[in-house]
This record gives sequence, C-alpha cells and structure tokens, in this order.
Amino acid sequence: MTGIGIIVSFLVFLGIAQYLTKKYHQNFWKLFYWLPFLIVLTYFLGSYVNFIFDVGVFPTNWADFMTILSPYGYKFHFMGLLIGIFISISIFLKKITRIENKKVWADILFFSLALSLVPL
Repeated sequence: MTGIGIIVSFLVFLGIAQYLTKKYHQNFWKLFYWLPFLIVLTYFLGSYVNFIFDVGVFPTNWADFMTILSPYGYKFHFMGLLIGIFISISIFLKKITRIENKKVWADILFFSLALSLVPL
C-alpha cells in the first residue's frame, strides 16, 4: 500500500503542477525534464542520512553503498528527505533566470507538493 500511495501522490503532483503551469503560463516541460534528477537526489540523501544514523559511520565499502541504494524496506530518514527536497528545489530554481518566474515556480512547487500530500 505504501508504494501505491507514493505513485498516486506523484501522479497528483504532476497533474497539479501541469495545471498550475498552464494557469501561470510557465513551461511544464522544464520541471518534467528536471524531475528525475530531483527525485534521485532526494532518494539518495534520505537513504544516506538514514544509513549514517543507523550505522554511525560513513559507507566504506561497496556493500554499504548498495545498502544505501537499495529500496528494500523503505528506510529513509525524515531529515535526509527534507534536506534532499530543499537542495533539489534550490537547484531547480537556480536554473530559472528571472526573479518573477522564480516566485511563480516557488508557488507552483509549494501548492503541488502540499496538495500531493493529501492522497499520501
């Protein structure tokens, strides 16, 4: 059920983001092309911080690194996810040149994330 909730929440996020980008006359494909990088960064940081807090050391070998990348058990730390989301949004917003567009994109991302948490 957790996997289904994540997928439904992701689809709701995409739908709301597409609606708001059309409403505010922004390019939805800019977000869509950056989305895989943003998701992988958030996933990696959430898993990495969880590994550091569970084991207490940084990964030193290949098996530890594979434990970080493995989705088995959905082991994420909330602080890692928050840091990953913050860094991802910061990277995305740095690619936008005009300040007015940054404010619009911040609104789009905020409302999309907030409303996608409802089905999650």
